[in-house]
Amino acid sequence: IVIRKGFRAAIDSYSAFCENDHATPTGLGGYLKERGIGAVTLCGLATDFCVAFSAIDARKHGLEVTVRLEACRGINLGGSVAYLPGQGGAAFRVTVPLRLERLAA
Repeated sequence: IVIRKGFRAAIDSYSAFCENDHATPTGLGGYLKERGIGAVTLCGLATDFCVAFSAIDARKHGLEVTVRLEACRGINLGGSVAYLPGQGGAAFRVTVPLRLERLAA
């Protein structure tokens, strides 16, 4: 499957599920539903834009979502943290690498 995202100059696109007009789907949600897929794991650039918007839209499609922080990078730390569960963010699971957990302890 090829999911086209961000190729329209007039519509910026962050989510893998829909364009930023929130009316133009990419087809990913339907593709996953047709195949009975109920969970996705997300990572990428940038945590506070593409990853966060995709995670929120995945939840809107009824998917269980895991975000792998060790495979993400944000543009802005504050923006990235704002999307984390427990910080007013969407209801998705976030994995934190063991070495980061040790540094925080």
